[in-house]
Amino acid sequence: MPVVMLTTSDDERDLIVSLQAGVRGYLFKDMEPDELIVALEGVVAGQTVVAKELTGILAEAVRGDAANLAPKPAFSELTPRER
Repeated sequence: MPVVMLTTSDDERDLIVSLQAGVRGYLFKDMEPDELIVALEGVVAGQTVVAKELTGILAEAVRGDAANLAPKPAFSELTPRER
């Protein structure tokens, strides 16, 4: 099942780590409903969809500028309650 992040975060680390973890979409909560539907249809069709405002961050990552954004161990930052 494809996973889509619906978020308000435009943080580079959040985007890159989410994509590395396998999300198929990284979209903003305040998207226009019509744009959201098109994006979700793309995910269902097998595409990876990222909010257009984040394409610059992706370009930097492809250039290798995201090398220092390697994901941390998944549970290292969770509180005991979250675990």
